[in-house]
Amino acid sequence: MMKWCCYIFEDLATCAGKAGLSVIVVALGDQDSFMLQARAVDAGTQMPNVPIKIYTMTQQAIFHCPGCGVRLDKYYKKSTEQLRREDLNKR
Repeated sequence: MMKWCCYIFEDLATCAGKAGLSVIVVALGDQDSFMLQARAVDAGTQMPNVPIKIYTMTQQAIFHCPGCGVRLDKYYKKSTEQLRREDLNKR
């Protein structure tokens, strides 16, 4: 069972792939990185044909929990595999 640093991070991790904010772990180079994602729509939602490019997701690497400030790589060192979501990674 995952031991969360705070309820805010737990919520962000369980919302991965849904519209709104979430946190995932992805591989960047040879190390795991925590990514804060913001999605306009749920992952896999088909967007209608429009004449301009629409970005429905953005992400940013983070090092500390947005809720409690804990250093994520140290706190979740043994749990990163459970948080890994390469399927949601958009570089």
